[in-house]
Amino acid sequence: MIKATDLRVGNLMKNPKGISHVYEILQTAVILKIGKELSAWNYNEIEPIPITEELLINAGARKIGETSYNLHEMQINFTDGKWIEYVHQIELTGIHHLQNVFYFTRGKELIFEGLN
Repeated sequence: MIKATDLRVGNLMKNPKGISHVYEILQTAVILKIGKELSAWNYNEIEPIPITEELLINAGARKIGETSYNLHEMQINFTDGKWIEYVHQIELTGIHHLQNVFYFTRGKELIFEGLN
């Protein structure tokens, strides 16, 4: 289950209706923006979007090794079935987590074209 402390406004999350952006974070629910509509979801109703090579490439990454990617000067490796940010050795649990690590280490948002 996702916790409120794991999210930031703008994070991409999966819900029963598809992929949407976090619009507002409340104590007991999260408000997601799906298209132009806002809807509230319990934290147990949303889940991380798994990181894939396709999504990394979509965000501007380039492959630099068999299992390594350079994402705007952030190296990400796929090791033992896990995505790891190389410098800080942070295991990335989904796209929202990658967005957060990118923001906190680079000071800018990570954009995924075509994902809602």
